[in-house]
Amino acid sequence: MKGEYSIEIEASREDVFDYLADDDNIMDIVPNLVAHGFLDVKDGVVGTTFWHEYEEKGRKMKMTGVVSEHRKPEAMAVDMDGPVFTLVVRYTLDELGPQRTRLTQFSHAKMKHVFKIFGLLFGKKMQAEGEKVQRENFARMKELIEAKYGQPAAAATSSD
Repeated sequence: MKGEYSIEIEASREDVFDYLADDDNIMDIVPNLVAHGFLDVKDGVVGTTFWHEYEEKGRKMKMTGVVSEHRKPEAMAVDMDGPVFTLVVRYTLDELGPQRTRLTQFSHAKMKHVFKIFGLLFGKKMQAEGEKVQRENFARMKELIEAKYGQPAAAATSSD
């Protein structure tokens, strides 16, 4: 399953990138992530390996990942592997102005083993649910980033 989602954020591209790249923010960005850590940190970030533990409807799933791209402030990507599926997630950041950024996420999940059958049977439903979760995640991420870095709207002036 492939997905693409974009949102415009009222913050500089550098600030949006820094927020996404800061490991301290990941629990706020990914709501079902319950634990995470590094396995091996590499200089230059690319090649750094990590683990995530997710909980969904009372079930926990552990995944490992590697940072496959880190080009500040243009793009970042991770490749993840778990017992049910593999997942590639790539973010691109386009500068729309000094304090406006378009954040786009491209994702590609591949089901493994017997779970491929579930993907074939329920793929459309799973994709629709995934898109709903993505909209919610991006709305939360936008709110968090704008609260931290966003510029307040310019006050209206009048010529009384």
